[in-house]
Amino acid sequence: VSEGNMRILKKKGLIDDYFVYLHNRIVLMVPKGNPKRIRSIFDLARDDVVISHPNPENEDIGKYIVQMYLEVGGEELRRKIMEKKAKEGTTIYTIVHHRETPERILKGKVDAGWVWSTEVIYAQMKGLPVEMVEVEIDMSDRVNYYIAKLKNAPNPENAEAFLEFIKSEKAQRIYQKYGFVPHFV
Repeated sequence: VSEGNMRILKKKGLIDDYFVYLHNRIVLMVPKGNPKRIRSIFDLARDDVVISHPNPENEDIGKYIVQMYLEVGGEELRRKIMEKKAKEGTTIYTIVHHRETPERILKGKVDAGWVWSTEVIYAQMKGLPVEMVEVEIDMSDRVNYYIAKLKNAPNPENAEAFLEFIKSEKAQRIYQKYGFVPHFV
């Protein structure tokens, strides 16, 4: 849920207020052992690397990734990965990255794929043979998760209690265990 969506809910009178409660990181998922030795965003531009890539037209994570390309390597890097390699078939766009990327990696169809760090941790918890590659830019300060209480919540006391719990160190540590970046700790 984006801040823009929260503003819409507020404007429509469905919520009074909202706040950020978590962040997430964008990383690369690779097969266990990282056979292509991918260590950097720039490695994705190599001709021998096939990428599973969230489509920025329908997946918000893709918009952050485009920004990463521009910040790290400029328009040239963005164009190489998202246009040239896409035409060549070495950048393969996703519709639902968190389903398609692990499947493509496990079937050996791609060498790396952009995902949230939480998705790599979840895959590893399920025993999938994948690894996480941290890249040279951290977007977690820009990737925000929002929460709010509905004005017409059927159980407003429970909603308030849950919002207070979400802010607690205990809740934030639980989320951190699964790869999220705490906002309040």
